[in-house]
Amino acid sequence: MEDELTCPVCLELYADPLILPCSHSVCKQCLQDIIHSKKEKTDNEEKIDCPSCRKPLDATKEALASLPRNLALENIVIRYTEECSKRLANKASIDLPSPEPSGGSEETEDVLPADFPVEHRQKCELCEGNTPSKAAWYCGQCSVAYCHPCLDKFHPKRGSLVRHKLRRPSDLESSNKEVFCQDHEAEAAAIFCDQCQSLVCHLCVCDGVGKHAGHKILDATTASGKIKELVSGKRQGLEKQLVSHAEQQTKLEELINEIKSIHKESESHIENQYKRLLADLSIILSQERDAILHSLAEEKNQCLRKLQHTMTESKQHIKQMHMLSQSCQELVEEKNVHATLINASRVEQLNKEVEQCANKTKEVNLQFEDCVKKKSSQVSDLYTGTRKFRHRAMAAVRLMLEEDEDQCKTIIPHIKSPTSPRSPQGQGRSEAPRVHNKYLITWGFTSTSFTAEELTANSSWTVTIDKNSTHMGNLNTGYLFGVGIASVPLNFKDLTGMNEKSLGIICSGGDIIFAKNSKQECLMQLPGLPVSVSVAVRMDQPNVMVFAYKISCTHWGDVLTGKHVVTDVLMKKKTYPVFTVSQRVKLLFPTFV
Repeated sequence: MEDELTCPVCLELYADPLILPCSHSVCKQCLQDIIHSKKEKTDNEEKIDCPSCRKPLDATKEALASLPRNLALENIVIRYTEECSKRLANKASIDLPSPEPSGGSEETEDVLPADFPVEHRQKCELCEGNTPSKAAWYCGQCSVAYCHPCLDKFHPKRGSLVRHKLRRPSDLESSNKEVFCQDHEAEAAAIFCDQCQSLVCHLCVCDGVGKHAGHKILDATTASGKIKELVSGKRQGLEKQLVSHAEQQTKLEELINEIKSIHKESESHIENQYKRLLADLSIILSQERDAILHSLAEEKNQCLRKLQHTMTESKQHIKQMHMLSQSCQELVEEKNVHATLINASRVEQLNKEVEQCANKTKEVNLQFEDCVKKKSSQVSDLYTGTRKFRHRAMAAVRLMLEEDEDQCKTIIPHIKSPTSPRSPQGQGRSEAPRVHNKYLITWGFTSTSFTAEELTANSSWTVTIDKNSTHMGNLNTGYLFGVGIASVPLNFKDLTGMNEKSLGIICSGGDIIFAKNSKQECLMQLPGLPVSVSVAVRMDQPNVMVFAYKISCTHWGDVLTGKHVVTDVLMKKKTYPVFTVSQRVKLLFPTFV
């Protein structure tokens, strides 16, 4: 039958067949191709031959427009195509034993190929209501999916239904299921209208009848391929966008983690700086408090010493007067005249002692009056101790709030080498400058201290500590470096801050520490190298000296600042910048200021 439905030109099933005057049929597109080819080869444009019988035919535009469509043949082709599709679908059906009634004792076994799809989403087509049950069986002859109750009810194992082939349902049925036209419910929708983007039947495209007449139509395969190609292009665009958005998501997550990390580190620095400010302020206020208390104690002791001295002399004078009074009383109470006359020589001595006692009394009275007069001023000094402390404390707070670098001259300390451990002081090259290219390194495998020239005015300097590429070692163990001041030049073995002659910022055991007289106060953990330490020394304050410091790192900037007030008299007289460097690091100075 397929031979009768095949076009003699394209050898495919007829598409839009036209009836020629000789009663043969040909595809509309094939006829147009024949006319076009005839025009290119010959000048006779008004005659063509029938592809089947070779009979000459009129090829004018009027004749071609009058050729009728072979609707019967077109319908036969469509029905033939549908039957072929059904046969292909039914090839997937497999003979199975008919299911026993639901009350039977035997169960029906499936005999399916290994690659047949078992999982499916088919629903029973005969269940009533909006929620049909999941299909359990599919009849290839009825093309209907059944659940167990509907199979017993609508497809009993009786009569001609016994020979129907039942199998397990799959999603293959839904894909091969026939689709009907929305306008002509009895006709299969097998034609795709490209203009309206919808499936239609052959009646919808009939000239003068269907509402899709004259529209561009495509066969299902071509239309499906075109749609898939369009959607595939859109999908590729979406995939590119998804990749781009995925990269953006990754970068956003990295930014979020980075911001959280920076925020956490910032919180840590703020908390550390807060504690440092409180500690420095507490230390300087404690120093002022101790100074005031010491001054008051000195005034109290001095006053008490004078009062105690006056009281002691007064007691001794009173004792002497008691003794004179007793001697006089003995002479007065003597009843023996001869005894009285015998002691007459003592009267003159008693008179002298009484006169001396009177003079002593005047002296003691003067001392007493002096103590009474000075008592008000001495007590007043004790009363005003609180006011003095408040004034000194406020001055100390103002000193802590000042920017010390603005009051200091920035310098690059001029350093000479300390005495070599193998050379006596002053011999050979031991006094040669040790600063090469503005950096300090140590000798061998020990730490070395360097002393700069004495400071004569307010000064500030900065030194950067970095790894020494020629030595490898753990930076979190042992004494690493030190930057500070000393009252005397340090020996090369003396470590900055680890003796009574120096103080400063050191790094030991992975922590940055303020060290003074071997006493250590941990400031923070070493943030890594390189790290910069800036020191400012103010010598313009009466009786004290200010040592301010600032610690900075490359990725964060200023991390911690602090200030200490030095009351050491020797440090106030002479001050030297000092530096200690281990073999694991090097100290670099700026090239200019």
